[in-house]
Amino acid sequence: MDALSGHRFPDLVQRRLLEIDTLRSLAILAIVFAHLPYVFGEYPDGQSGDRMVFLLSTVLALFGLSTFFFLSGYSLYLHNNELRNGRQLARFFKKRWTRIYPLYWLGIVSIILLFASPISNLDYAIDPLAQTPVQNLATIIGVQAFINEGHTGEMNLWFVSVILSYYLIYGALVHWSNGIRRLVILSTAIFGLMLCTGWLVDSVDIRFYIYYWFFVGGIAAARSGNVFAGSNRKIPCSMMILGSSILVLYILAYRSLTAPGSVRVFIINESLGLLLLSSSIIVVGRLSPYMSTVARHIAERISFSTYSIFIFSLPILSVLAFLLPSLAIEGLARFLTILLGGVPLSIVVSYYVQVADSFLRVRLFKVQDLVGSQPRREKKGV
Repeated sequence: MDALSGHRFPDLVQRRLLEIDTLRSLAILAIVFAHLPYVFGEYPDGQSGDRMVFLLSTVLALFGLSTFFFLSGYSLYLHNNELRNGRQLARFFKKRWTRIYPLYWLGIVSIILLFASPISNLDYAIDPLAQTPVQNLATIIGVQAFINEGHTGEMNLWFVSVILSYYLIYGALVHWSNGIRRLVILSTAIFGLMLCTGWLVDSVDIRFYIYYWFFVGGIAAARSGNVFAGSNRKIPCSMMILGSSILVLYILAYRSLTAPGSVRVFIINESLGLLLLSSSIIVVGRLSPYMSTVARHIAERISFSTYSIFIFSLPILSVLAFLLPSLAIEGLARFLTILLGGVPLSIVVSYYVQVADSFLRVRLFKVQDLVGSQPRREKKGV
């Protein structure tokens, strides 16, 4: 029986699901806050704007994305740990694609409408009408991160292209690997193949490489056991040690390291991401049993609508930031209005968009989302 089965450890399963929802909620909130400088026209590139804004935005985004990709791999294995034949693979991809594409295409439409409007604070985005037909087709299909690097459309839609590729890889990993050793070998081979592809055609977005091992690590962690159990700290502690070791070695070798800039970016992101992720797993594992009922419900709802928040929070906040000066709300008042009113509003709107999307998918495609992260239970006797 799988180590994650709810039959043997029902209490651990329920607590683990609360922690997954809590971590996923914290991750998406970190990403929303990391996007706020773009809403106000302060682009955190380390050259323009405040240096501290750049550092804070980078750390928040790295924590949010590392956590989110890790939990994506972890949760996928809870729901889909058996993909042994064509029918199971087809069912898996149908559920993933019907979840991703409708809201993704709606997000593209929202970007087109924003560029057709008088809104001016969209320098962080790429006008779809200014791209070539090939670039637009790649964006519509969701392969823009592998065909035209630097032309990934509005800044939070690159995620869709990367996660779609991870879903394809997940199908291969689960179908052809039945243990941790084979998983490591196969995932390393795929990573090497993508490195060669990126080197030959020079078009693969570096973020595919950065977050690949967080996604695969989530799968491996789910296969190894419950990383959130109070008695099992080996996995997050090992992640913390690995991240610290990589970072220390990089700092010691910094002066003599002649690697390309992309390699440096990869090393820094991997090491800091591991430290942030492992620390958050330990902290949330300690504190989640003490969460109130209201806090649990909020985490559950935010976790459920994470994908919709990814797609729509930044456009919603951009519209609000553009409209507020016309209402004589500027400066600190504008910032606080966006922070305390706009962010919650974007989350509520995204939640109901996700609810509507789930309702339509049940009606049209006969697939269903669960509120929260409840895993598929095994049948008795299996």
